Amino acid sequence: MLSFSLSSTVFIDLAKAVDSVNHHILIGRLDSLGFSNDCLAWFTNYFSDRVQCVKSEGLLSGPLAVSMGVPQGSILGPTLFSVYINEVALAAGESLIHIYADDTILYTSGPSLDTVLTTLQASFNAIQLSFRGLQLLLNTSKTKCMLFNRSLPVPTRLSNITTLDGS
Repeated sequence: MLSFSLSSTVFIDLAKAVDSVNHHILIGRLDSLGFSNDCLAWFTNYFSDRVQCVKSEGLLSGPLAVSMGVPQGSILGPTLFSVYINEVALAAGESLIHIYADDTILYTSGPSLDTVLTTLQASFNAIQLSFRGLQLLLNTSKTKCMLFNRSLPVPTRLSNITTLDGS
């Protein structure tokens, strides 16, 4: 980061991100990365006819079809999720972004609060649209914005970054 006096960060939380992966979009991502047709067919089969059961108080439910998501606890799950969301970083615009699994941090710095918030809001809007395109939803109650300031006093108007739905 440049040596500006103000920085602001949005810590983005996605609701049920790993369970929300659209298999068709993911296969398209793998195709765009140059995976062979045989490999794409293997992944299509890997996601087909998946079921899950729930065990509660010693009782086991019947099998339920799973049509979305990557298998949690699998070797491939984290890598496939990373491939799925990797291009979201391209939407960061003038802000910087770090993505690790389903945790995303978007941040920017600038000489004034207005500059920082305007830049961060534009980037946050673009990131939200990218997530929506992947059918991933923000967990607005856990998505937080924080302002960092090297000088005192703290600005009188703190950050007011909003989601696309106004929260």
